[in-house]
Amino acid sequence: MHRLWEPLAAKQRPANGYAGKFSTPYCIAAAFVRGNVGLDAFTDDAVKEARVVALASKVRYQIDPHNPYPSNFTGHIRAVLADGRVSRSASRICAVAHTSRSRAATSRRSSCSTRATGAGMRRGRSPRSR
Repeated sequence: MHRLWEPLAAKQRPANGYAGKFSTPYCIAAAFVRGNVGLDAFTDDAVKEARVVALASKVRYQIDPHNPYPSNFTGHIRAVLADGRVSRSASRICAVAHTSRSRAATSRRSSCSTRATGAGMRRGRSPRSR
């Protein structure tokens, strides 16, 4: 948790592209503002884009004591949109194989992916935090 969220103020404003790779607030904000996150999102200039920085400063986290981590990686997003509507999304990102690095386990791990979206969340419509 700490590598992606703490210290929160630094994660909301990554100093450079490399720091952006380890910043969940930046990655979430970049995805909302740009519609996706690719390698071009992790340049020194990209992490300083004003709209992304403004939105990343509103991203917070809350630890769920019932989260199954580290058995499963899950994600939950609660976004309060500019018009006050609340949108929620939850995803099971990937199950962790607790066995030796068999070909099947490696294949399962490498094929795990998710896309964080939710009803009412559209590109260009920035959520706001409460």
